[in-house]
Amino acid sequence: MDVNRETKVWGIRGGTRPKLGRRLFLEDQVAAIDEDCMPDLSQLPQTREIYKALYQPLNPDLSPTQVGIYVGHLHTFVNDIERGDLMVYPDQMDEKIHIGQVISEYFYVECCYQHRRRVKWLPEGLPKAGFTATAFTNSARFFPIMKHAEEFKSRWKEPNKTGVQVGQGASLSSRGLAAISRWIR
Repeated sequence: MDVNRETKVWGIRGGTRPKLGRRLFLEDQVAAIDEDCMPDLSQLPQTREIYKALYQPLNPDLSPTQVGIYVGHLHTFVNDIERGDLMVYPDQMDEKIHIGQVISEYFYVECCYQHRRRVKWLPEGLPKAGFTATAFTNSARFFPIMKHAEEFKSRWKEPNKTGVQVGQGASLSSRGLAAISRWIR
């Protein structure tokens, strides 16, 4: 699928169980939200009010603001992502950035990380150092990426821009070589 100006870019984190999230994301080729208390959302009217009415009684210790945040994440994940959008997964296990393209509609699985979408990830993660540092300041578990969207789109189109040789480990980019040269002088 083509990536263009209209393509949205989303950030997603591995959830409360990062090792399991990493395995699911990269090996099972999905992006998923770890919200075990919620049922299959494709079977419900797609309004935040319905989600909130379901979520609040299951999480009575959360404030209305916290409920609103979690419900917003779920509603956006189910309703706003489109096939062809990009997912960005900053992997805290290996400090790499994984970029993938959404290739399915929302679906539900009866196990952990139930709320899912299929994603075709690039074969190799890209070094975090090759991206603008402020691209990852959002601490939410799922979020739209707007300010740095073009940076991620260009890496999807040209994964070797960062110097990563797909399937062959890493090599230094010209920018990396220039930085080392300045440091040595």
